[in-house]
Amino acid sequence: MEKIRDIVSLKEFDPVIDLSWAGEVSEQERLLENYVMTEDLSKMFVDILESITLVRSEGRRKEKNSDINPHDTLRAHVLTGSYGSGKSYFLLMLDIILEQKNEVIISNLLNKFEKFPELKYQIEKIRDMGKYFLVRINGDMENEKSFKDIIINNTLERMEEELETVQIKSIYKKYQEAFKNMYNKNKENVDRILNSKNLEAYDIIAELNNYKRSGIEKAEEIIEEVTGFLPRIETEDLKTFFMDAQGEIEKKGYREFVYIFDEFSAYINSSIELKRINTDLGQVQTLAQQSKKNPDTKLSFILSTHLDMKSTLEKKVNFSQEELGKVWGRFNTSHNLKFDQGDELIKNVIKVDKEKLYSVPDNIKEQMVYINETFSEKIEEVYPIHPASLKYLRLI
Repeated sequence: MEKIRDIVSLKEFDPVIDLSWAGEVSEQERLLENYVMTEDLSKMFVDILESITLVRSEGRRKEKNSDINPHDTLRAHVLTGSYGSGKSYFLLMLDIILEQKNEVIISNLLNKFEKFPELKYQIEKIRDMGKYFLVRINGDMENEKSFKDIIINNTLERMEEELETVQIKSIYKKYQEAFKNMYNKNKENVDRILNSKNLEAYDIIAELNNYKRSGIEKAEEIIEEVTGFLPRIETEDLKTFFMDAQGEIEKKGYREFVYIFDEFSAYINSSIELKRINTDLGQVQTLAQQSKKNPDTKLSFILSTHLDMKSTLEKKVNFSQEELGKVWGRFNTSHNLKFDQGDELIKNVIKVDKEKLYSVPDNIKEQMVYINETFSEKIEEVYPIHPASLKYLRLI
């Protein structure tokens, strides 16, 4: 008689997902192949993608009793779910769908989601309408930076990776150039001042290169001491930055920016601890506001949290209900990844050799037939779990 290990095998899956994996085509293909799509997940994808493409299928128009209204549609989204619910993987798939790196990926997407016609419709529209410029951010890895710095610096880094030339310069790049120019003209004097402060020129340049505010402070101090005045370098505001950056990517054939910010709750908790939260939330509100359809800036913003961030902020931040409402009122907060599709997940993850499964004595086969007639799930779909066990697993 066959053993369970001979009958059942598991499909490959990734227990931990990192957004940076979306940068490699080979990784995109592997992640796409292993993704387990459910009906509820496909609807969530369609809801978000509709807000980005601003196109709705005829079937969805009938279902919703309306077409998309570009000026009323929220294009900033909060994806909420507990640890392990699949938020990062969801965001990775969203990235792959929107970026559509090559024809192979597009073909794989259409084949993968053949059974989800509304999602397939959105994938085809993205293919036909033009590509999006994806900016991926992991809040847990960048929690020491201000929100504005994170957005601007990650945008410029991605533009430098994807575009041949980038005209826009970050404030860090401007300070780096000013410091280098001053150093080259006054090397002996600068070295003397640096030595007196136990500093090194290359350390300051490295800090500026790594987008650290301490680099700006040190560069300003040295420049002022050497030249007698502070450099006149204006700080970027997000709205102006988005307008300038949008112009650059449009020249290269991109439609607009899509910002995907994973681990946002980790970032916000750090912002609270570092007493930066008021400024950061103001910039979050600015970005969400810019995502509303308007002729000057074109972008969408999707973030993930494992907490109800509004409740968390109400408890920890000195913000009024009205002020918090202004921030979160600009987001669609209805996307909640719940682990209530366990039985469907089991069906998609477990591979059962049906021929071996049913090569059993007649008395056992009769029991299997009874089970298949009694329960909605068939043995070959969930084996080695008994279909009756799923009733209890759904409650856990």
